[in-house]
Amino acid sequence: MQSQLSGSRIHKTPPPGPRAKPNSSDMEITPCSIEVLLHFHSLTIPHPRAESPEVAEAIVAFMNEGILRRRPGEYVGLRLETTERGKAWVTMLCSTPFPERVWRNPLTGSVFGG
Repeated sequence: MQSQLSGSRIHKTPPPGPRAKPNSSDMEITPCSIEVLLHFHSLTIPHPRAESPEVAEAIVAFMNEGILRRRPGEYVGLRLETTERGKAWVTMLCSTPFPERVWRNPLTGSVFGG
């Protein structure tokens, strides 16, 4: 997916073919973007890789989505915090259960294990 910076927003050109739109900016959610969210949710320091393209893109997209905002009164460095929407997403992520493996009898549909 290619990104284009236009004003203060990053616009993405989606790959060809149908796909679900995960959010209003069509941002791709990756382990890196989740790590960015969790960093600013739990720490008050700037992200150590804020200059990398993936982290910078996630920061801009999360700010555009209302997931992150500048910390009030912080004027030095990129100090961000999660908004109420961001906090709700972190709560959702933290309440996601671990996957379970189950075995299903294809003839009867009975489920074993898990």
